[in-house]
Amino acid sequence: MTHRGIATSVRFLTGHSREGGESQLDDTLTACADPNTTLIVYMGLSTLPLLVEQLRVHGMPADMPAVAVERGTTVHQRVVFDTLEQLHSSIQNAKLKSPTLLVIGEVVRLAAGWQQQLAAVEAVGATAAAAVAQHSCARLQLPDAIGAVLRRQQQHHVQQHEEVRQETLVN
Repeated sequence: MTHRGIATSVRFLTGHSREGGESQLDDTLTACADPNTTLIVYMGLSTLPLLVEQLRVHGMPADMPAVAVERGTTVHQRVVFDTLEQLHSSIQNAKLKSPTLLVIGEVVRLAAGWQQQLAAVEAVGATAAAAVAQHSCARLQLPDAIGAVLRRQQQHHVQQHEEVRQETLVN
């Protein structure tokens, strides 16, 4: 989600406004559009076109890498990689459904699936959405990078817990 020299922060955002409508999603979109930030969007499938529009207004480039992960970490996981501008179309072509997590930011370029998506686009000389349809990119498994980050966080948490336990035993 972060990587030295690429993304220095992560923001988590729900895809719906407090009222549940499709009005302004969040007042923090200026910070979310920061190119050094990875944006993680929960529940964002239905409001993705509005979110993209608002991120673009706040300065996020149309070619920002993005990935949609349907039913992540399950055996039914499906993944679609594309640019911010084309992601909604690719999601529709792949017929992704909720629950789907969106990850938007330069770190997506580090995923093996992003490279495969680019290769598929070059191979067919088509849009990324067409490449998804023709090369089954929607079935790519998200590389284990996110899993590795989560495991590291869990190990860190366990280590902190053990340190607190040791301090308690000493005192």
